[in-house]
Amino acid sequence: MRALQSARYIHDADAREQIILQIATDVLQTAESGCSEPGAADAAATSGKIAARPGRATGGARAYSGKSDQAERFVNAAFDLAGKLQEVDMDAKSDCGVNPAPRDWWPSTAAYRAAMHAAVAVFHESGDRYLPRFQPDADLYLLLSVEFARALLGGSTTSTPVLNCTDAVAIAQEDVPSS
Repeated sequence: MRALQSARYIHDADAREQIILQIATDVLQTAESGCSEPGAADAAATSGKIAARPGRATGGARAYSGKSDQAERFVNAAFDLAGKLQEVDMDAKSDCGVNPAPRDWWPSTAAYRAAMHAAVAVFHESGDRYLPRFQPDADLYLLLSVEFARALLGGSTTSTPVLNCTDAVAIAQEDVPSS
């Protein structure tokens, strides 16, 4: 737990996430021998935004492979974080409104893709149990169904640009001809 607290002070986000992921892996390995602090693996899994990052989410999920309760909490945390990002992308009351970038480029969409790959890394074909929650949103359901298939076939997370609302508005304003 002290290592996790110290890792929060690392300024480089990528290095911080990689170290937190390594801590989670180490904690899980020592837990098998009974030498681990209870709750440390869960704390490592939910620290930072590892669960929402392509590559990191899948690596984190693999670290929990064989530990079904912890793996499920990690995957659920990945989907929960993506949901929070989607709320931001769809917030019409934000400074720039609903994210004007193509939905495929939203940060929440990238996070959902990463979560789906994490689900497949842990649960394989049974990772499809996360798809029904997206049926009301036909576009997102289709996108995640395709991502589920990519993950099952061993493909990497679909790579698209990721634009938050502010960046999308700035780019749109650059394209407006000046009068």
